Amino acid sequence: MVNPKKAQVDAALSKRKHTDADKEYDQAHNDENAVPPSAQLFVSLDLVNSTSFKARTEKWPVALDRFYVKAEEALVSDGQFQVWKHVGDEVLFRLHIRSPEEILSAILETYNKMNDVKAKLDALCAEDEDFPSGVLDVKGTVWIACVRFESGNERQNDSQNDWSAIPNISRQVGGQHHIGARDFLGPHIDEGFRVASHADKRKLAISATLMGVLRQTAKGNAELANFQVVEYARLKGIWGGLPYPIIWYHHDWKHIANTFLYFEQLEPELNDLGDFKGKRSVRNVGNEKNEKLTRQLDAALVHNEVDESVKQILSAINDAQMFPNHPLDKRRQSPRAEVHVAAIVLNRRGDKVLLSKRKENKEQLKGKWEFGCGQLVQGVSPVEQLKKEYQADYGLEIEVIGETPVGAYLFPRSVEKIPGYLYLAIAQESRKNPPISRKHSEVKWHTSNQLKALNLQDCVPDLHKNISIAQRRYKELRPPKTKQEPQSQ
Repeated sequence: MVNPKKAQVDAALSKRKHTDADKEYDQAHNDENAVPPSAQLFVSLDLVNSTSFKARTEKWPVALDRFYVKAEEALVSDGQFQVWKHVGDEVLFRLHIRSPEEILSAILETYNKMNDVKAKLDALCAEDEDFPSGVLDVKGTVWIACVRFESGNERQNDSQNDWSAIPNISRQVGGQHHIGARDFLGPHIDEGFRVASHADKRKLAISATLMGVLRQTAKGNAELANFQVVEYARLKGIWGGLPYPIIWYHHDWKHIANTFLYFEQLEPELNDLGDFKGKRSVRNVGNEKNEKLTRQLDAALVHNEVDESVKQILSAINDAQMFPNHPLDKRRQSPRAEVHVAAIVLNRRGDKVLLSKRKENKEQLKGKWEFGCGQLVQGVSPVEQLKKEYQADYGLEIEVIGETPVGAYLFPRSVEKIPGYLYLAIAQESRKNPPISRKHSEVKWHTSNQLKALNLQDCVPDLHKNISIAQRRYKELRPPKTKQEPQSQ
């Protein structure tokens, strides 16, 4: 049977002239009505214990950059995976699946590459005495989704192929500095991010939808025994709040204890570690309980109608053979990592702090008092980036005290949380309020009494706590007082 969409593209291609062949080819393929859905395999490689690592060495940006480089070398060098984007300490990849056999092969390859990246980070820390050893680790997540292509043009009516039932989309995002960058949105994309929160070091977390696909495409393969359910959890917005199977892949479940730290192997009656109580540990995986949980997987997949998503994915894989030049296969330059940096700016005496009030039209934390911040750019140190941001936003010259952050935070954005790092800084001028920046509705120096008068609900989380930490640090590091030092009003 002839695919009408492929015929539509072929007809457009047959009319093109030699001089503008590439232009017409792209135009035909960028017509979203002519582009069939694709099965996209997504991979997340994420650093473990990065916050602790950053607090112990001022050279942590070097290790972070090395992680980006090694992760991309591991998965992109063979020409299959593409970098999707960076989110803090996490690198996200995608792979257009064109045959059922690719899926299991890609998962196993990802697992091996993840452990290669871990080994290279260990070697880096062993070579440099400024890096603490045995702190950084790597965890991974793999999930799959059937994705509908959107070109950004007006969608034309088409009765022959209605792909509107496919809830996941790929669309172009960004302004002039990110032309061609594409993002992936939809419930099955969100599913992967939720599952990633249950990933663990040196193991791959696998989405239930992907497990449903594997049971169709790798039936009878002995490797499936290494995919096991370790617990059921309620994931926000997924399966209507019903228990969701947390599935891990590990190549050797008999020796999985080697992937856990010593205190994760303590029996409950021997574990008096407070916050650690009740968390997943080695005693809950690789045993008979684990096998019982896995036996319930079929019922969970059927009850939550995963088979419908599996059918869409398998159909997209089958159609991929008829559409060899899919626009999502075009390689784009890797987007920059998104990590925020903020400064807790004090006056010279250390008894005033500069705060900015977010505008009411902001999507997140609207109307909240916060510290000035910016986005970290690869190749620019956090200290230099903060100086640039404060000069651009407030016309203010600041001196960052030390290269080690005094705190960290998570900025909410959709289903993701963007990590940020707080630095201590001193302003050269604090006798009057800086001009209002384009990002804020108010910018003001606050005394201790004014800070106490601020309601917690009017501030970003932990604002008062972080100010106290910064002031204590400044007392330890502040330069000697001078007679010319201005008095606080």
